[in-house]
Amino acid sequence: MDQGTWDMLLGMTREPTHEEKNNILVPGPSLLRQGDQGEKVKDLQARLKQVGWYDVPVDGVYSDATANGVRGFQRKRWDSRDGRSISAHLTGDRHDPQADAG
Repeated sequence: MDQGTWDMLLGMTREPTHEEKNNILVPGPSLLRQGDQGEKVKDLQARLKQVGWYDVPVDGVYSDATANGVRGFQRKRWDSRDGRSISAHLTGDRHDPQADAG
């Protein structure tokens, strides 16, 4: 690459973070969290139930049971233990429910 190209690239970008330089995934903001209520929570609970991570009635309240289901799913899929909602992954990810169970 020539100096002109390098200078142009530098002018169009910012200094990469340590995480970006080292391929470290950093979770984004939570879509849902404990205490939330409503249809999005019901959707999350129903999807967790489909893959075997939620075994109580779907009620639309992000409770301890919902957080435990999210944490279990995250541990199995990404080894993340924060319990924050990953419903975007559940809604967009096509996967084998048997691979996620237990």
